[in-house]
Amino acid sequence: MKGLDIPYKRRTIYLWITVGIILLAVIFSFSEKDNAKSTPQGQAPVERSAAGDRAPHAASLKGGYIACITKEYFDEITQAVVRNDRRGFDFLIDQRVCIVTKPGIPISILDTTWTGTAKVRAYVENQAIVIWTNTENIEY
Repeated sequence: MKGLDIPYKRRTIYLWITVGIILLAVIFSFSEKDNAKSTPQGQAPVERSAAGDRAPHAASLKGGYIACITKEYFDEITQAVVRNDRRGFDFLIDQRVCIVTKPGIPISILDTTWTGTAKVRAYVENQAIVIWTNTENIEY
């Protein structure tokens, strides 16, 4: 029995390490100090909302990551991946509530969480859709 628990424990440890790295990346990328340094002279700094996040700005998706139409679906598919639940993953993809993103899709970042989840508006042709994805999927 102990031998069967090791891979699960190892995956859990790797998951928490990944969450910690994402958290550090988000904290450092949205710090006020970095924002002031990256603002060209004569240009106003990026405005921040009451929550402290950056105001919506342009970026694009790296591609190859999961995105869903609601945070709840994104949480479900993330749990399916963590638990190696292929049926749950395929179900959400087949229902078209989640997708695997393609690279280069222009987005506006609407919100980010400390857990590494981002709410973005993706623009495809003349349409826009709000989706949830990993902050790792965002290319600035």
